[in-house]
Formats: sequence, structure tokens, C-alpha cells
Amino acid sequence: MGIGTIESWDFGSKHVQNDINPGKFVGSKTVLIAFGPPQAKQMLSGQSEINKPITLYPNESGSNMPIPVGLVQAMTLDQAKQIDKIFEIGSERSYQVVGRTIQSCGFSKIMYLGPSLLKFASSFYLAKDPTTGELLDPDPEKPKTIDRNNQEEPAELKFDGANRPGFGDLYLNFASELFNLPIGVLIYMRSNSKEDYGAVYLENGQISNSGLRLDVGAAVLGENISVEFDGVVPIKVHND
Repeated sequence: MGIGTIESWDFGSKHVQNDINPGKFVGSKTVLIAFGPPQAKQMLSGQSEINKPITLYPNESGSNMPIPVGLVQAMTLDQAKQIDKIFEIGSERSYQVVGRTIQSCGFSKIMYLGPSLLKFASSFYLAKDPTTGELLDPDPEKPKTIDRNNQEEPAELKFDGANRPGFGDLYLNFASELFNLPIGVLIYMRSNSKEDYGAVYLENGQISNSGLRLDVGAAVLGENISVEFDGVVPIKVHND
């Protein structure tokens, strides 16, 4: 059965939609959040063709694959369009002109003895231990070559002194140039019956806000970031 119609509506004996299977829902436990490169096409190799859908192969591995972040307590994705109303003398009616779309996202996370939220968010620009996969601190003596938005001439950044984001897992120096670099976020959704619901990639994000929450009555610390994005790219999921 498909989606119900107005003609078939019977509030006394039927649900509004006929295509809802009881027990199959998308919940917070079936959503994966992962930070990665600024653009979706950088996530997987060989998928940069124009007008072809970016496909996520969950079993694939690679240096550019997004890194999942745990202990996330809340996530928000907000999208708004600029709508201008134009009125005219002599009429009550109006015209509506659609402008640009503004997209933003927010994350809050419990702090634990591991990478902080800012370190997770910038993980694409950090080297990884080949054995353990641990995110390594930038080496001031060996500047990392970074391709900013696919420019032809990559830039070298030295994260030392006041420009250092932090040591170990605690990154809190939001003034570091590391957090000026664009990031991407993968949101991968499944149902509680382990069926794929879909995925999107939030592209070219800039972290606009970072916060740390301490409370004398709280057992744990919380951290949060806000990110402004350039676009939301639909991702095709392929599990074969």
C-alpha cells in the first residue's frame, strides 16, 4: 500500500498514511554523525563526475573518509530562505521573491578522555597514527600542506605558538587558524530495523561558535559548536 489519499481517509478505522510499518522508525540511536573533508567529492575516490550522485559505501575505508564522533547529545540542522515581499500601490496582494538559502548546524557533546569536539571537527587536517588511527597533534617543525578549497597552490600552515589549537586531545584555542579551515559533516540515517533511510553531506562548513559548559551540579562537562554551511549534498547509500 502507498501513501493514503483524501478519498480513502477514515479517521475511525485507518491511519492517515497506509505506508507506515509499525516499529520501523528513525531515531537518535540510528543516526551517525561524522566529520570529514569540506566537499563530498573529496570523501570517496573516483566520484568527482559532475551530475552523478555521490555514493556512500559504508564498508569502504580511506584517508578522507569522515570520522564518526560519539557522545553527541544534540544536533540541529537549520535551513532558511530569504523571502522578499513586494507590494504595489493599488493592490492588497503581493509578490514574493525567493533569495538565497542560509544553512547552519549545531552540535553538543559530552567531554570525555578523548578528542574534544573541535579536534573531531578539524580531523581532516590532522595526521592519523597508521596503527591506532589516533588523531595526532600538528608538528610545528613539519607544516602540513593543506589544499584550501581545491586551490591549485596548497598552503602550508604552521600551528605553533598562539596559532596552536591545543595539546593532546584538548583543543580549545578557537583563535587558531586551524578552525578557519572549511569542514564537512556526514549525517547517515538508518531505521531501527537496520534499513538505510538516507544520508546527506554538509559542505564547506565554517565553525562560527565554540562553547564549553561547566556546572557545579553536573557530573560531566559539555562542549558545543555552531557551523555555517554552504550547501547540503544528498548522498546515495550503497551497502552491496
